[in-house]
Parts: sequence; C-alpha cells; structure tokens
Amino acid sequence: GTSVAIITPQTQAVRWRDDGTNPTASVGYPLSVGAELKYDSAAIASLKFIEQVASAAINVCYYGPN
Repeated sequence: GTSVAIITPQTQAVRWRDDGTNPTASVGYPLSVGAELKYDSAAIASLKFIEQVASAAINVCYYGPN
C-alpha cells in the first residue's frame, strides 16, 4: 500500500535504481548526504540502494494512499 517514500542519506552518499538492476558504488542515480528523494513511482517495490562509501545510512519514511 505504499504510494510515496521520502529517502535521505544520513552519513554517506548512496546510489539508487528502480529498473530491476542492482546499483553499484559507481552506477545508479547518486543521492548525496542530506539530499531528499521523494519517490512516488509505481516501481517503488523495485527501488534499491547501495552505499558509495562504507558506513552509509539512510532515513526512509513510507506513506500510503490518502
């Protein structure tokens, strides 16, 4: 039932993909520390992240339909 996710890297930059392919430390859409990604695509179940540098952490809030 998730329709929106708000994602913010906390400690290190990350990369993400939503096309079914795993991101790598150098391939995928970059998201820097403190940047906010508001993700509201139907592909939310395919969303994957990887850290660009060891010890990355992300904060995620999920929201369902209104």
